[in-house]
Amino acid sequence: MLSFYELENNKPILFWSGILLFLELLSGLAWFYNPLAIVFFIILAGILVFAYRQNKSWLILLPILELFWGSMGRSIEYGFFSLRWLIFIVSILFFLIANFGKYKSLKIFQNRAIARIFVSYVALIIFVTLLAIINHHSLRNIFFDANAYLFFLYLPLWLEYYNANVFKKIINILLASSLLIAVKTMLVFYFFTQSGFDLLGLYKWIRDTRTGEITMLDNGFARIFFQSQIYLLLAWSIIFDRTIKYKLSVKKFFYLVILSTAIYISLSRSLWLGLLMIILVLVFLNKRIWLSLKYLFFIALTTYVLVIILFNVPKYHQINLLHNRSLSSQEAALSTRTLLLPVMWDSIKDAPLIGHGFGQELTFLSQDPRSKNAQNPNGQRTTFSFEWGWLDFMLKGGLLLPLFFVYSLVYIIRALYVIIRSKPEFIAWLAIFLALPLIHVFTPYLNHPLGLGLLILGLINTKNYA
Repeated sequence: MLSFYELENNKPILFWSGILLFLELLSGLAWFYNPLAIVFFIILAGILVFAYRQNKSWLILLPILELFWGSMGRSIEYGFFSLRWLIFIVSILFFLIANFGKYKSLKIFQNRAIARIFVSYVALIIFVTLLAIINHHSLRNIFFDANAYLFFLYLPLWLEYYNANVFKKIINILLASSLLIAVKTMLVFYFFTQSGFDLLGLYKWIRDTRTGEITMLDNGFARIFFQSQIYLLLAWSIIFDRTIKYKLSVKKFFYLVILSTAIYISLSRSLWLGLLMIILVLVFLNKRIWLSLKYLFFIALTTYVLVIILFNVPKYHQINLLHNRSLSSQEAALSTRTLLLPVMWDSIKDAPLIGHGFGQELTFLSQDPRSKNAQNPNGQRTTFSFEWGWLDFMLKGGLLLPLFFVYSLVYIIRALYVIIRSKPEFIAWLAIFLALPLIHVFTPYLNHPLGLGLLILGLINTKNYA
């Protein structure tokens, strides 16, 4: 593992930022005129094969680039086929063909601990899928519920071509993508709180590509939540950790304020809770409490001022930013989760050991305006996708599915605890993995590529230490 992050080198970050901006352009064009997506897919498939033939490290870097940036993976989409699916299929096929006849010598089979995790995962997902079929769940529901778990099949591939140089590039991709997402969050926030222009097109682009959610509050504040903002937490953790260990440079301060502003604008309690856990871990394990608190004060103060400027210039809003998101249980999102909770528990108790399988539907009353409206006044909603992350595991996989993820997280956390004794800069990684299970309580990530990708990175980073 690498013992040093090159945070001061701008060239790699600019390189990856350029690629991401190009993908943003393609996303917008494909959304505006959808048949272009087919052309883009053909061209991008050719680029992927060419890159993989030149250097197999691209088999890690390009999927990670899309993962860090692409939220739900549908930034470029035609029908149900998306950019994330394209990269996944091309990458897995190329890997299988390139290693045909050599599967037994793959690195994953040289590491018993990770091989055990991988084989257990595959067996468990197959079992939960078969269980769903036995319970006569809709095949469509099973596919759309279970397909995200296929992302974990990247583990053998990434492990095979991972090295210190690739790790350095992953960090550069993280810094570039987190900066882009944070700036995009701020710009969208500013447009929706200040602009008098028609923003329906921008709203539909973000909504239709499942890049994120835009919610206008009664006081004029806009909640801008992108699912990929979870990787802002990892970037924040790495940068703040180096700030504590070394010094607060202008560049680090700029990064931390921009990331903090985007995390605040997300109005996501799950991300806020995760950030709080990260701060606690970094502050106390680095044992520089007063210095950390001083840095945190200036970062928080500057973040607060920046949000005030974005929200009040030129259009002034008389509002206390600290109360933008009510903590009342009557708020729609929290109320919906509260109404869902007893319904999930009752269903879990019907099959507590093995669960009901993927695609298990529940019907409950929702306070979400998207469900409760003139056409559906009582807010009744039937779905197989639930906000309670760990309970979603229990509902569909009984005790087996959550126990697998608990075991994997404990494996990574224990390994990182060993690593930080000789390489204390990896406290930042320990912090994000201690925060991840808390975030997953209210905002599911571990049943999605965004969380599974982080889990894979944790496993390949710690393969020699647990």
